[in-house]
Amino acid sequence: GPDSHKEETPIEEGGKGKKQKVDDSILAEKQEPLLEPFPTLYWLTHPMLKTLVSKLELGETHNVRLMEERLEADKDAMESMKRAHKAYGKERWELLTETDHEVVKARKWQGALGSERGVAGIRKHNRIKCLHTHAAHYLSGGKGSSDNIVGKWTMDAVFDLIRQHDDASGTESNQSESDNK
Repeated sequence: GPDSHKEETPIEEGGKGKKQKVDDSILAEKQEPLLEPFPTLYWLTHPMLKTLVSKLELGETHNVRLMEERLEADKDAMESMKRAHKAYGKERWELLTETDHEVVKARKWQGALGSERGVAGIRKHNRIKCLHTHAAHYLSGGKGSSDNIVGKWTMDAVFDLIRQHDDASGTESNQSESDNK
């Protein structure tokens, strides 16, 4: 009848987690913690710096595609990035404990976390995943950071954006001062 109540099913073991069910509908599910590799070591944390680098990535003068073209056209820059990527991968691997190394090997994650993977896990040294990771590595002072030419180019472009903003602000304030005379 209309007053019949629905029977609750207790938490069931199943799959990777525990599920709370009512009338065979899953209300909530508790998953076991998922451990998977993430190859990035350095992150930009300052909100303004992140915004300025995002502006570059979305812009027409320093986006990822143009930075890749610039990198591929400059043999010395490419060699510098190869050194940066190798040093980054080596640093990431050296940060892991022996137990971590065993887990990585047992789960066959060497491809993602091995020393052959560079900045942000990049395999192909002529490719750029995002400018944020390169800028963060360049600013970190970590292994190979001074060789990260893409990070240097990114930060040079950020400083250009700041100077342009300052010049525009100075022009506007000078204009208002002359209007007040």
